[in-house]
Amino acid sequence: MSYKKGVVKTTYIAIIIAIIVIAAIGGMAYMYMKPAPPAKESIKVGISLSLSGGFAAPGQRQLWGLTMWVEEVNERGGIYVAEYGKKLKVSLIYYDDRSDSATATRLYERLITEDKVDILLGPYGSGITLATAPIAEKYKVVMLSQMAAADTIPAKGYDYVFTLLAVASRFGLSRVELLDSLSPKPKTFALLTSNELYPLTVARATKTLWEKAGYTSVFYEEYPKGVTDFSAILLRAKAADPEVFYAVCYPADAFVIMRQMKDIKFAPKLIFLDDGPNDPKFVEVFGKEAEGVFTQMSWHWELPFPGVKEFVEKFKARYNELPRHWSAYPYAAGQFIEKAIEKAGSLDSAKLRAAFLELKDVPTIVGPVTFGDWTNPMGEKLKQINLGAINFGLQIQKGEMRVAIPRKYSSVDIIYPWPGWAS
Repeated sequence: MSYKKGVVKTTYIAIIIAIIVIAAIGGMAYMYMKPAPPAKESIKVGISLSLSGGFAAPGQRQLWGLTMWVEEVNERGGIYVAEYGKKLKVSLIYYDDRSDSATATRLYERLITEDKVDILLGPYGSGITLATAPIAEKYKVVMLSQMAAADTIPAKGYDYVFTLLAVASRFGLSRVELLDSLSPKPKTFALLTSNELYPLTVARATKTLWEKAGYTSVFYEEYPKGVTDFSAILLRAKAADPEVFYAVCYPADAFVIMRQMKDIKFAPKLIFLDDGPNDPKFVEVFGKEAEGVFTQMSWHWELPFPGVKEFVEKFKARYNELPRHWSAYPYAAGQFIEKAIEKAGSLDSAKLRAAFLELKDVPTIVGPVTFGDWTNPMGEKLKQINLGAINFGLQIQKGEMRVAIPRKYSSVDIIYPWPGWAS
């Protein structure tokens, strides 16, 4: 009797051990045999574009640059994603935000929750980007902003928003190099700026950097949006007798400022209008008097970065115009995204974000891209900006915009001092 009980007890223990062993083996097998990810047919890239409304012209050109990148990637068979063990083609999903922040905000919600995009590209302009960036952060979907320069966005400290375009406060870095490269160096400057977000950031940062570099401010004024007559302001600036006059404004204001400077014969040694002279109509309107005037652009078709020549040729053949940064930066955003997906080997947002931060000096048509943090001249910490981004100082020479600053990218001698008014 006791013998049988012993056999039963031994058998019972053996069964339990067997169950434990099988369970352990099953657990190990589960650990080492991860389930395959759900089937995936394409990489979904989402964006809201200003295809109508006030930003329609640059918004359309954003689409042109993105379309070129998508077509080129897909012609190569797509982007290899290790997680799926194959190349996936890119599907660009976009909607018209009508240049309206509220509309754009709804569209980014839709791109994430309904279209299930894998990655986002930022819209046009700092204002709309400022409104939509929180959506990307809320859902933890990587957004690569390529058409917003305001420091306000990276100053928010978002984890999933990256800024590709040079931030406004870094524009002053090239402005310092400009004055430092002149001979004889000027000593004084006057600075006039619109009090809108983007120009105000550029102006305040440039003023701080110029003063730190040893240049003296003899005039500084911020004017409200909507000013149409600058004559009184310009008379005060002229009375301060600056060697350098820098107006940070939008194109419409720049045309008025230039015209009224002529009216009062305000002729400093250097004129820098940001923006305005980068509009082809500026040379048409001011003719020879535009010669030697400075402006800015975040990219130029003559830059020596890899792929620029080919991009420009294709763009001109397709759209019958020279590309501006409106098209170059979206195209470059695509180039960076391609490298990030390959490095991450996945479309998971957390892995993509890690790849964005790990990649260094990724070659693109706008220059090498590296994301990191930077403290601006006003003491604000900016998170995940492109540390390689440059804002170029351009000078009109023989009716064309040429790269003058940084000097290492320039092929022309700077005209200085400015030749002055013709009559």
